Amino acid sequence: MTHRRILLSVLFCLVLAGCSRVKFAYHQLDWLIPYYVDDYIELNDSQASFLETEVEKLLQWHCGNHLTSYAMLLRRANQDFQQGAMDADRLQLTSTRIEAYWKEIKRQASPAIARLFLTSEQVQLDDFFSAMQKKNREWLEDFQAQTEMEIREDYQERMSDELERWFGPLTAEQQQRVVQWSRDFKPLGMQGLLARQQWQMRLQVLLDHRKDDEAFYAKLEELFVNPYHGQPEQYLRRLEQNRSMTIGMLAELGERLTQEQLRHLDEMVRSVAADFDQLACAGEVLGVAVDGRRTSPKLQEVDFLETMTE
Repeated sequence: MTHRRILLSVLFCLVLAGCSRVKFAYHQLDWLIPYYVDDYIELNDSQASFLETEVEKLLQWHCGNHLTSYAMLLRRANQDFQQGAMDADRLQLTSTRIEAYWKEIKRQASPAIARLFLTSEQVQLDDFFSAMQKKNREWLEDFQAQTEMEIREDYQERMSDELERWFGPLTAEQQQRVVQWSRDFKPLGMQGLLARQQWQMRLQVLLDHRKDDEAFYAKLEELFVNPYHGQPEQYLRRLEQNRSMTIGMLAELGERLTQEQLRHLDEMVRSVAADFDQLACAGEVLGVAVDGRRTSPKLQEVDFLETMTE
């Protein structure tokens, strides 16, 4: 039931990976989320019914509070690219805005996840952590089976695929810049696995002492919303270095887009943003969490390039 796997892989691929079937994918979330949850914990009938209800609430909140913002974010980024104004600073602010949206989603979903944990038997939690450990072992086996060169080639291939989805075919010069990025990029490797295991241990300690009180809800929310808190400085520094290198590479590519690539980007953004507009619903500006506490208000759409804060 990892938050990032459940929603980030499904929702934000629509923004960042240029999914051409946005409406289809979004409308499948009501069964995709329980499907992913089932990978980690077997719910009883009451929990399954509760999850179904909470997924519907989350999607109603999300389509009413975020989708129009995603469309605006895409259109603003496209405008900056078209005008040759998209530099590293603007990309950094765009990245920060996306992260803010993601934190909003995690805060909104956290009370329901807390309730599922509170209603779980110990055998369910044991199976939950066993599933996590299995995923860790599978990741380690895959990691150890690859050479560093193969890992970097995989990064290069995936980055090229995503860029070409948005911009169309890359020029030889642009492709070489992606190659250089893959060589400079610092794969997290074992540091990433250790950080994930440390986060899982913090979750296990919290669940071992869980109580149906405000402190438990607050601590679980903090664990989900700020997963990097308490991680080793070396790990956090590498994350920031990779983010900075990626933004720098994208800024350079943005300066070298051909007219054909700009047209391709414009068509892609118009299509995806229009899908987000059509998917947006009335929603609730203020949601009500499982335990009755109000969630954070809708993010206001002001000029985020000038006013965005973390």
